[in-house]
Amino acid sequence: MSKVYRCMLFSSCVLAAPVSAASTWHVEAGVGVIALEQPWLITAAASSLVPTGLASYDRWRLGFDDGNLVSYGLALPYQAELRLGAGVRDDGYAADTLLGFRASPSRVFQGYQTPDPEATLSLRLEHPWFILQWQHQVNELANASVAKAAVVVPLWQNDQPFLLRAPVGPVWQNQHYLQRLNGITNAQQDLSVGRTAYTPKASWHWEAALQASYALDPQWRLQAQWSYRQLTTAVTDSPLVDTPRDGLAGPADP
Repeated sequence: MSKVYRCMLFSSCVLAAPVSAASTWHVEAGVGVIALEQPWLITAAASSLVPTGLASYDRWRLGFDDGNLVSYGLALPYQAELRLGAGVRDDGYAADTLLGFRASPSRVFQGYQTPDPEATLSLRLEHPWFILQWQHQVNELANASVAKAAVVVPLWQNDQPFLLRAPVGPVWQNQHYLQRLNGITNAQQDLSVGRTAYTPKASWHWEAALQASYALDPQWRLQAQWSYRQLTTAVTDSPLVDTPRDGLAGPADP
């Protein structure tokens, strides 16, 4: 498969309904297909059938929601919301949480110690027209951080069953985050397989997504998302990476 770029397409069918008429619980559950190409050297595409689920109670949310497993939201003026969350981030090679992963045949990964999943805290400010988010690692006494900003462009949103929007904006990753994913310490270095020592610097890149949702009826809807980003030299100079482009995916949330 071509390594010119990779993208991830997530499509799902979701049932959204209150647990009971007298309850303030709201539950969404469904199933979807996820497919992606990896940025790592000679890594085959991964695809899998995955379940989805999100439960909300008052201002609380439980379930995988933009990297959070649990979060609490505070309503602000002008339709804005500030949400504090805790979750798991697992973006490295051979991620434990990635279903359908197939290891690379490249010798560079022989003896490579893959990064462990990270426990994270996040703060997200969302408005119908923009998104600001900061996510920080809280385990292993590390300081891996990612910050995002996006303008949300509504492409089709006229009170119709079909909604389409495009978030576009910059993403900042600090040195600790890039070192965990793409860096090679002296202890990890192995010249016999081409794994040379590498220490990346913090960098910026641009990210764009296309998110769609179609309501089949008040309880059922279809969702899909495609997203793309251009990697910087801080990533592509790593001996583990062989493409200047990358993609991300997750449940669409227009």
